[in-house]
Amino acid sequence: MRERGIDPASISGSGPGGRIVEADVLRASAGSGDPRRAPGDPRRAQSPLIPAPVGGVPCFSLRAAADVTSLVEVERQAADEVQRACGEPLRFADFLLRAMGMALAECPHANRVWQGPTHTESSTADVALEAEGPGGRVDLVIRQADRLPLLELVRRRAGLTAAARAGKLPRQAGQAAAMSLCDLTEHPIDECTAVLVLPHTSALAAGRVALRPAAFENRLCLRQTLSLSLTADGRALTPETAAALLGRIVELLEHPFFLLCERLRA
Repeated sequence: MRERGIDPASISGSGPGGRIVEADVLRASAGSGDPRRAPGDPRRAQSPLIPAPVGGVPCFSLRAAADVTSLVEVERQAADEVQRACGEPLRFADFLLRAMGMALAECPHANRVWQGPTHTESSTADVALEAEGPGGRVDLVIRQADRLPLLELVRRRAGLTAAARAGKLPRQAGQAAAMSLCDLTEHPIDECTAVLVLPHTSALAAGRVALRPAAFENRLCLRQTLSLSLTADGRALTPETAAALLGRIVELLEHPFFLLCERLRA
């Protein structure tokens, strides 16, 4: 109702107990005289922003928690060396981007992008980091994130971030990637739900890393954990495919040795 500029007081609910349901809103929207609001208007399905299952687009979200105690220690030990080697600070987002790329390479049915009205499997494991530019949100696309050594990934992420802030992002940097990352690991946010933006078919959101009670070696103790949320486009990914993708990301984050190794080419 807020998106369509409809006053709730003007709608009579047809649901149980007079509850307002989607059909009521669509009828009121169609009767408003604004052709953009008609329920049959195909432009409704072309909106690039998909925050929820709106307008018939079957998005769904999956959540998981990763025990990143070992990864936090790796980050602590590697931070100074990375800074000296490439002149850029190591971010937790770098590990997430690396894990996303490796997981996509291993789950080809999840490595899909929208090209016009259809989605197709991508030949490379490309991921995108959401960032703020002078005009709003931009996607910083990391090509072949599964193949890049960690230092090179750090350099690319830092270079693209600086270019975005200066409004000088190369045109090719905004090309399609299967998955995007909403990185809130440096903010006091425990968890969030990512907004899916086409042409991506999935979006990962990560909150802060914090000490939380968790089961470890058959006992309850405090561990460094990370909450992850994956929003997927149900037209391109099945729940089983999305679950396998998110599960592999969690597995890689919990075993950081694989994130530090160069992936062997087939």
